[in-house]
Amino acid sequence: MKKCIFSIALAFFAAIFLSGCTDEQKIEVTGFKLDKTDVELMIDETSQLLAIITPSEAAQNGQISWKSSDEAVATVSDEGLVTAISVGEAVIAASFGEFTAECNVSVVTVAVESVQLNKITLTLVKGQSETLEATVTPEDADNVEITWTSSDEEVATVSSEGEVTAVYPGNAVISATAGGITATCDVEVIAQDVESISLNETDVEIIKDETFQLVAEILPEGTGAAVEWTTSDYYVASADENGVVTGKAVGEATITATAGGKSATCKVTVLPVDAQSISISPDEITLAQGESQQLTATVEPENYDGTVEWTSDNTNVAVVSINGEVTAVANGTATITAAINGISATCKVTVETGTSGLNVGDFYYSDGTWSTELDPSKTPVGVVFYVCDPTSTDPTLAQDHPDCTHGYVVSLQNCSDGTPFMENYDAYVEETQSGDFAAWLSGNAPQFQSIDMGDENRDRLSIAQGYNNTKALEYFNENWINYQTLVQYAGTYRETCPAPENSSDWYVPSPKELSLLFIGEWDGDLMSIDILLQGKTNHRDMINNKLAQIDGAAQLHTDDVSYWASSCAGVPTAFTMNAAFGWVSLANINNNLMVRCVLAF
Repeated sequence: MKKCIFSIALAFFAAIFLSGCTDEQKIEVTGFKLDKTDVELMIDETSQLLAIITPSEAAQNGQISWKSSDEAVATVSDEGLVTAISVGEAVIAASFGEFTAECNVSVVTVAVESVQLNKITLTLVKGQSETLEATVTPEDADNVEITWTSSDEEVATVSSEGEVTAVYPGNAVISATAGGITATCDVEVIAQDVESISLNETDVEIIKDETFQLVAEILPEGTGAAVEWTTSDYYVASADENGVVTGKAVGEATITATAGGKSATCKVTVLPVDAQSISISPDEITLAQGESQQLTATVEPENYDGTVEWTSDNTNVAVVSINGEVTAVANGTATITAAINGISATCKVTVETGTSGLNVGDFYYSDGTWSTELDPSKTPVGVVFYVCDPTSTDPTLAQDHPDCTHGYVVSLQNCSDGTPFMENYDAYVEETQSGDFAAWLSGNAPQFQSIDMGDENRDRLSIAQGYNNTKALEYFNENWINYQTLVQYAGTYRETCPAPENSSDWYVPSPKELSLLFIGEWDGDLMSIDILLQGKTNHRDMINNKLAQIDGAAQLHTDDVSYWASSCAGVPTAFTMNAAFGWVSLANINNNLMVRCVLAF
């Protein structure tokens, strides 16, 4: 019996303890509302209502119940999703404990698309009134009734007809709402009319990045009118909300201060910041032929105006890019100058012969020899543009010409000044139902490496294999005589300009070989070379300098035109080289582009 009484008592105290814990965990709700109070829907449209409980932790106290005043007009799910059923009005109520929030739902056949006011800003003197006009579109919308409200009725009130009355100096926003769409007008109430506004300066000269303070005086005093600062050219001079003007670029701008419908102006002339000094680092370098080095120009002060101009006094020895990169051309000395605003600095460049006996820029002759200086007793056929072992990346070249381990030579003329990658390509697409000639080669000529370097083969884009590509496309030409590819022009050029027997003979270069010709070595993805490398085509300029020394030779283009590479990128595109900037890109096979041949030796 005692044991039973003890158990009952223990259970009683446990119940009291647990009840107390539950009461302590319950969080008091201080607020409950919906994110929308008015919704306009067309039949079958839906709108999600969100209930906001304050504090948010109180949401654990229970569940929200939803109810529609007229389910024939609009229904609401347990999650607050409202669905329009038929034209009419309904009230969606959400309840949470003792709290209730409502949203008015209008179901229409033609919804309001926009509400526009005839004014978006309005300045009124205390006691003054003005009526705003609201336009609802479309005109045949079901709910075109305008509801007018003021964000601060102590500053400005608005009637049901849109008449705004200034109550007290300050700012308020008048809203016009129809069908859930709202337009607003910013209203400024001032104590009395502004008679005049003037500035402490009317004509100022400053330099770039300099600031000065404009001060506006409004008469009569005590109007309470706010000053608005604007500029006629933000890129020349700006003015902040306090009238602080900043010179941003050379030129002229007008700063305007406006208050209560009155305005005053100040003409601001921003003058350039002249460079005071310039230096080059390093100021003396020694390079081997074909080598490059970046020079750095330092100008004081740092906010100077103008552009540093780089020049070489002997481009036969060394050339310099617009960004200050120097490339050695031939033995000798040259002076590189960086100039700006009438001041300059120089760097002495000494070019010495490389240790290999073969250098980029050497003249290549019909007998298979080369020299740094042009030999008038021999017939030049090209210029060396890169020194390496071409057979290391081109298995087809290694098989056919294993001794071509010295480098690459560019031809003296274009093979074609304008040709598509393939003639009659559209007819080829229609005949084959795919147009994928690279796939045909892979299936019918497995002795060659694939010429497709598209997305799936992008890692092969940096491999120089123009000889392989040319031989593969020549095989294609033999089998599809009605659809000749661009390598036919390499065959024509071989007849007009025979190559030495110890060379590969002329072929159409791959994207990598074109990149070596125009910008030199680039270790990254060739497709990542973009306009940010503008000015890096100094390698092209060095080769052009050599070509210019050969009678009748055509220099590489430097304008915005493109050369074909011998690699494709899936149907229907192939790779190209932009002559102006030296980047690899893609073009449609039907485009007419130039072809320039190279050879390996």
